[in-house]
Amino acid sequence: YEGWRPATTPDADRSKEGFVDRIEKHFTMDLNFNAEDDIACVFRFLNGKVSPGEVSDVRNALPPKIRDLWPNL
Repeated sequence: YEGWRPATTPDADRSKEGFVDRIEKHFTMDLNFNAEDDIACVFRFLNGKVSPGEVSDVRNALPPKIRDLWPNL
């Protein structure tokens, strides 16, 4: 929870662009970072580590445009 500021959560911006931008801010010095591809890679990793039912529950809780970044099982 280091650095967490409760007053700033939850973030009201639930758009795909806002989601990607928030993540991109943490990788500004990484020239190899490709936001949408790398985010999808993390989601694919989670597909292999989390039960399909749990993945489905989490994906379905996301806004549709953000859900599109998460590859199907």
